[in-house]
This record gives sequence, structure tokens and C-alpha cells, in this order.
Amino acid sequence: MPRRTGPIDNLTSQEIDQALRLLDEAIGRSELLMSVAPLRFITYGGMLAVAVFHTRQSTEDIDVLLDPSVYEAEEYRDELEDVVRGIAEEGNYKSDWFNDELKLFIGRGMRQQLFFDSFEQHIIAFEGANMVIYAGSLDFGLERKLRRLQERRGDLRGTKDASDAVAIVHQMKGESAHPLGAEYVRSLDRNGFKIPIGQRAIEAVSQDYIVTYQSQGIAEMSWDEKHGQHKYLDLAGKWVWNE
Repeated sequence: MPRRTGPIDNLTSQEIDQALRLLDEAIGRSELLMSVAPLRFITYGGMLAVAVFHTRQSTEDIDVLLDPSVYEAEEYRDELEDVVRGIAEEGNYKSDWFNDELKLFIGRGMRQQLFFDSFEQHIIAFEGANMVIYAGSLDFGLERKLRRLQERRGDLRGTKDASDAVAIVHQMKGESAHPLGAEYVRSLDRNGFKIPIGQRAIEAVSQDYIVTYQSQGIAEMSWDEKHGQHKYLDLAGKWVWNE
């Protein structure tokens, strides 16, 4: 087998765990970071797809958002960046293998609530002695994927973003036998854009969900005045009460 000369381009589940174990140990050697340990992060994208949903074999990087209360202190940010760079050199990873680009997608004033909701959701993607990474609040994860899909041209079905969205919908449904309401999905708006999510993206994810799970993940709900509850058409075209 030829010896690797460049940095690792894609991280498998095993490589993610190995890299994060190294980072966890390095945090433990930092007196400054240990003063606020365990460090808490949330993550979306490839990390979730590989480590939580198991819908991808690898990811290019790990996108995280550090606890906003810690992020506000520059000395902690700088120390963490130094530690992450050290792990990149030690493990032969790309310089951005562990990055905070997530902050570009959520307004500064929205981050604390997003972090709190993610913490309350309590889906752990990684846990070490000195750091914990939680899956980001699934509603925002689904919104991000759908908004990315609606910006694409061509067929949306079967794309990586559609596959990720299907996995998120499945996780959001949990044990429920009923799909998510399409109106609820359209209304997802963490950043307050006031722009509903387009039907084309929702329909692509809805159809891919049916192919993947042979059941409905998203459906249009109708309000029945007489019975005072919502109903939807199942795959056989029969009305089902959303109880």
C-alpha cells in the first residue's frame, strides 16, 4: 500500500473518532480550556451523516459551533484554534478539519437559542472526557438542507442534501407513525428570513423518503372542522387522522 504523503481528505467514522479523541486529550492539556471544560459544541452536515445517521461513508470536515458563552471570550477561541491546528499537524489532517463555519449560517443573535435547543434535544455525536459534540437542533438542520436544495437547478432527488434531509426527517419523526406536516416544514425559519421553503425541495425530500422507508415522511395536512383535528392522505389515497 502506498504511503500517504498529503493530509487526509475525507474522514471516515473511525477517523472522526480518532481525530476527536486526539482533540479531547489536547484540550485536557490546556489549563485555559480546562477552566471551562467540558467544551460543548453542536454540529451539522457531514459529521451527523457519518457518525449519527450513518448515511455517508466519510466527510471532508467537521463543522461545529462552540458554546456561544465560551466563544465570546477571545482567549478561549484563540487557544482552541491553536489546539485544533496542533491536531491537524499531529494527525495529518487538513487545516480546516475541525472548523466553525457554521456561524456563517446562523445569525449571531440566534446562536444561543439554537445551542440551547440542541442541548435540550440531547443527541450526542461525540463525547470525551473534556468535550461533547451534540447534534444541532434537527429543525434547523432540515431547514438548511431544504434551502440548499431549493437553490439547486436540475433534479433534486437522490442528491447528498436530499439524502441528508431524509435522514433528518426520519429522526424528527422518531417513533411516530405519522409524517411531518408540510406546512410546518415550509414554515421553518430560524434566521427570520420570512421566506417560506419552496415546494420543489419539500417534494423531492418527500419522494426520496418514500423510496427509502416505504412510508411518508412529509405530507400535506388538512384541518377537519367537524372532528377538530388534522388529517392527511396516505400512500393508498385514504384519509388518516393525525392523532
